[in-house]
Parts: sequence; structure tokens; C-alpha cells
Amino acid sequence: MVKATTEELSISIGIGEMCVSKDKSMVFVAHGLGSCVGICMCDEIIGIGGMAHIMLPNDNGVETSVPVKFADTGIPKLMNELIEEGAKKNRMKVKIAGGANMLNLPGSSGQFDIGSRNVEMTKKILKDLGLNIASSDVGGNCGRTVYFYPSTGRVLVRTIGQQLGEI
Repeated sequence: MVKATTEELSISIGIGEMCVSKDKSMVFVAHGLGSCVGICMCDEIIGIGGMAHIMLPNDNGVETSVPVKFADTGIPKLMNELIEEGAKKNRMKVKIAGGANMLNLPGSSGQFDIGSRNVEMTKKILKDLGLNIASSDVGGNCGRTVYFYPSTGRVLVRTIGQQLGEI
């Protein structure tokens, strides 16, 4: 896990990383999400949030030192970290972005569409955990950069070739 300090205003969240913060001046950034999904969770009442950058739907039962790399292990880890820091599950607001089909190959029948598999698994895991998605910007075939303000839950998304937008 990336550690946040008050001296930093922006933390880059790379593949398989997550970060949690209460710092009002903090912004987490997941650059160039293609098929990866950025999961942003926030308890606005106490002003804490976290972001995870997942790359694949599941770990296929293989033990890993990077559980946040996978939706099935990373999402529960992010939620539990927020709860350990005082967040309440019933107040968590969740927003997701990413999951593009970056290998849109003719005749591939979706077998290479990791993005939609990531989104599908993300939605399943969140549902299984009893968390609802407040908003999302997923799919398509263009990469995105996500900006998450953990103390407020604000999420901005810049999709390649489009204006910055809020979800």
C-alpha cells in the first residue's frame, strides 16, 4: 500500500496499489487506466476515502504478494482498510472508472476483453460486499485518467479525446 503524508498533494496510484487518506488536500491519481479499473470508496461523514487500481478480475487462487492487483482480493482489502480507519460500510459511496476494451480485435469474440471482465467482477464483488456503485465511467475502447479526492468522494475522469468530467 502507498502511504500518504500531508506534505504530498497528489499520489499516483499504480497497478496493484491502493491508498487511504483523510487529508483534505490530497488527490489520488490513476493515470492511463485502460482495461484496469480504478475503485474509489469514501465515507463522506468522516472524510476518509481510498482508491485501488486493479488490473485483473481474479487471482485464480494463486497466492500473491499484490492482492490489490485483482478485483476479487483488492476490493475487500480496500473496504477493510477504510473500516479499520473508522469508515462505516453503510455510509460508503463507491465510484468506478476504467475497464476499456483495449484489444478490440475483429473476430476475437471478446476473449481478449479484459476490461469488461474487470468491470463485471468489480460489480459482482461490490454487490457481494453489500456496496452499491454511486456512479461509473466504464467500457469503451479509450484509456482514462482518474482523479479522486478521498475526503469528499469527488471523482474526475479524463478520457482520451474528451473533456475532464465528474462522475
